[in-house]
Amino acid sequence: TEKRHLWDGGFDSEMSVWECAQEVAQSGEASLYWNGTEVRIIIDRATTPVQLFTMGNIVQGSFKETFLPLSERASRIEFDFISETKDYEKTKCTIINNNITTSRKITMNLPGVTRESEACRHGMAKLKKNELGMRTIEFGADVDAIACTLGDVINFQHDVPQWGYGGAVVSATTDTVTLDRTVTIAGGTTYNIMV
Repeated sequence: TEKRHLWDGGFDSEMSVWECAQEVAQSGEASLYWNGTEVRIIIDRATTPVQLFTMGNIVQGSFKETFLPLSERASRIEFDFISETKDYEKTKCTIINNNITTSRKITMNLPGVTRESEACRHGMAKLKKNELGMRTIEFGADVDAIACTLGDVINFQHDVPQWGYGGAVVSATTDTVTLDRTVTIAGGTTYNIMV
C-alpha cells in the first residue's frame, strides 16, 4: 500500500552534485552512469532480456565463470536510518537470513530512508542477493555483436557449463529449422529455439 522507495532526506555535508545524485539513486536500488554527455540510470529490477549471447557471437576462449564462496556471505545486515516514527532519530535495525549459515555481518547506512518498512526491504533485498548470487561470468564479444548496454538483462548460452546448445541457423521453413550442428533430441522432452 506504499511506494517501494522514497527519498526523504537532505544533505548536511559537502558533496558534489554527482555524489548526491548517486546517493538518491542508491535509495531506489538504482545507480547512475555517464554515456557520453548524458547521464543514464540502471534500476535493479526484473525486466525482459534484450539480447542473446551464444557460442556463435562470444569471443572464443573468453568465457570465465567464478563461483562465489559460501564462507564469505553475510547472514545478517545491520543498518542505520532516520526513523519517522521515532521523531527522526537515528535508528539501528538488524535483519537475519537464516538460509545463510555464516556468522558474518555487514553494516550499511540508508540515507533518505525514514520508513522502517522500506529499510527492511533494503536489508532483505541485500541479504537475498547475497544468498542467491552463486556465480559471476565474464566473456568478450565483438562490438558488432553487442546490442545491449549497461544494466540490460541478457540471455546467455555456452557449451562448457552446458547452458543449452548454440549455433547458427542454416535454413528455416514454417515448421523446420536447420542448424549448423547436430543437437541430440531426447524423447518425451520439450525443446525451445531462441533466435
